[in-house]
Amino acid sequence: MRSLNPYVLDEENQKVYLILEEASPEDTCEIEKEWQSYWGTGYLEDPRLLRYTAKTTENELVGLAAYEISKQYVAVYMPYIETARHSNPTIARNPSGKRYHGIARMFLAFAVKLSAEAGLQGDVVFEAKTPELAAYYKNELGALALPSWDGPERFLISDDVARELLYEFI
Repeated sequence: MRSLNPYVLDEENQKVYLILEEASPEDTCEIEKEWQSYWGTGYLEDPRLLRYTAKTTENELVGLAAYEISKQYVAVYMPYIETARHSNPTIARNPSGKRYHGIARMFLAFAVKLSAEAGLQGDVVFEAKTPELAAYYKNELGALALPSWDGPERFLISDDVARELLYEFI
């Protein structure tokens, strides 16, 4: 499979290319400072999870995501996506003033790639932390809502939606 060319958009809608790499202990320390969630919890330290950072070429940490490649569930499961404070509308309380846009979109494209490479046909399952994110995933990405049974809204990216998302970044 061709390599991913990850990017986000800045405040002027210009592409800012990113480097995706496995999260290091130093990244976890930085996250403790001003991020919405603490990534040192037992759940996010689960050895089944792959944890990745997205950084600009200037080494600015833009976001983190956790992935579980699960042949049992026939998909890549994304238990977590988080953006840095400067681009997180929940923390910043000013969605129009975000430094970068499209962070979740880029991490989901990477999940599609992981899924395809694992023989899982590009299928990705994930949950929305907020109603605003749920609306974004449905309306902007075309994610399919799955039953959630009193938990956060759960979604599936697959088929044409997965393919289009992946092709956007290769």
